[in-house]
Amino acid sequence: MGPVANVVIVPAHDEDIPAISGIYARRVRAGLVPFETEAPTPKELRRRRLELRSKHFPYLVAFYDNALVGYAYAGPYRDRLTVEDFVCIDPAYAGKGIGRALLDALIHESEVRGFRRMVAVIGDRASVRLHRRCGFTMVGAPRAAGGADGAIEPVLMQRPLGKTDVLSAVA
Repeated sequence: MGPVANVVIVPAHDEDIPAISGIYARRVRAGLVPFETEAPTPKELRRRRLELRSKHFPYLVAFYDNALVGYAYAGPYRDRLTVEDFVCIDPAYAGKGIGRALLDALIHESEVRGFRRMVAVIGDRASVRLHRRCGFTMVGAPRAAGGADGAIEPVLMQRPLGKTDVLSAVA
């Protein structure tokens, strides 16, 4: 799939936080965010973004017809060469290729920063399909590990970044 028409992906800024907060809150209320039982405040989301940016992790937003409709970021996982991704789209814009455009851009930005592997801990079928389309493979499915009542059963997926997966040579 090529670039999506009318979608612009750029680094996130403080003025994007209210829209990001609204999108994230809707996903939390719908039970689609493993390990988050209440939506964080805009102040908390701003703090999280600044913390990630201070460590040079990518944090992107997607605009569709000039409206902020999704965001994605990579953050630390267990070692210095592995990042965990997070992609969140306004449900009203699902199925338009925005998630794919965001994840492709996030993968690229992570590779440019020298990361060698990306993992995803996700809890819904659409996210699993998206990640498969972007080269992720399933590596685990912990039972009842996320969500307020354990109802979300997240899966763990991963993909190599860059030209070679240096971690597989050591594993």
